[in-house]
Amino acid sequence: NNGKDNCNHDLILFQNQKIDDSKGNIYCIEEWIGAGQFGQVYRCSTESFNGKKTKYAIKISKSTKDAEQFQYEIDLLNCLRNFLGRSPASKNISLIENGFVFCNHYCIVFELLGPSILHEIEKAKYRGLSLKYA
Repeated sequence: NNGKDNCNHDLILFQNQKIDDSKGNIYCIEEWIGAGQFGQVYRCSTESFNGKKTKYAIKISKSTKDAEQFQYEIDLLNCLRNFLGRSPASKNISLIENGFVFCNHYCIVFELLGPSILHEIEKAKYRGLSLKYA
C-alpha cells in the first residue's frame, strides 16, 4: 500500500494525524484503543466550525481482500441506524456515524463509548464485574 501499511496490513497512524472521508469530515487520531483480527480501533475527534470537538471511535480495516467484509458491516450498521433511528432500542447498540474508505482501508466511525466489556473482565482477572456495570 505504498508504504502506508505495516507488515500486518494495518494502516500506520500517528497521534494528531488527520483522516478525511472525502465528504468534508476530518477525523484527528488521538490514541490507539485496541486491535482485533480484522483491524484496529482508535479514539479520534472532529472539530466543528464553532470549535466544539466531538469524540468518536474509528475502526480501521486491514488492507487485505477480507476488508470487503467491512463494507457489509457498514451496510448492515447503516440499515440498523435507519431502522432504529433514535428510538429507545438504539440505546442498546453502538450506532454508526460514518463509513468510508481511506488509503485502501475501510473505516467505520462510531460514537465513543466506555471501555470494552472484555477489557474490564481482563482487568478483573476474569472474576466477573461489580454491580456498578449493571
